[in-house]
Amino acid sequence: MAGSLGGNSGDIILILEIPSGNDRFELEVSPPFGEENIIVYSSLTPLGDINLQETGGVYQVKTTAKDVGVKTRGVKLKQREEGKEPTMSEFFEGKVVVRTGK
Repeated sequence: MAGSLGGNSGDIILILEIPSGNDRFELEVSPPFGEENIIVYSSLTPLGDINLQETGGVYQVKTTAKDVGVKTRGVKLKQREEGKEPTMSEFFEGKVVVRTGK
């Protein structure tokens, strides 16, 4: 998956291989074959309130697919702590469609 940080022509291009290196999982292809969507969310700050379950060194997302996007990039109003400066965060969402078959 490739992504551009910032979206401008001079920005850094990041290429990720999933899984790779020291990842503690692999992807297994089995029937039924067809289209699979791999969606990657990344941020410089913690991503929203997603329900995760640890499964053998990786996390299984228990939040429904339609709710993940909303929960990771949702905007919530909250009272700013006195004397604390507002923080900014960069966010990226990328999607790849993989077609599987025999």
